[in-house]
Amino acid sequence: MKKLITKKTKGVLPIENEHLVGKILVLDAKYLSTKYKFAEHQLWKATGGFGCDPNLQGRAIFCTALADGEEYRWDRDKFIGMISEETAKNYISEKDN
Repeated sequence: MKKLITKKTKGVLPIENEHLVGKILVLDAKYLSTKYKFAEHQLWKATGGFGCDPNLQGRAIFCTALADGEEYRWDRDKFIGMISEETAKNYISEKDN
């Protein structure tokens, strides 16, 4: 099984007072079912929702999965951090190896 991304993984940045639209977010692996517990399924691109704005009370973040293009809604607190697009490409290409 491929390594999962954790808060301690090189390149993972904390989500603090960031506006998240367009950012690559790392979902905590504990929210994935067993068959999806791979790093590439932890990566989601934020597309909208009140949870993307740190100044609003909302928690919902609408995202697109980088692994398969699935669109989904997650709460802001389900993410362990964010990574650059360049780092995300490394994880997406791993699944083909």
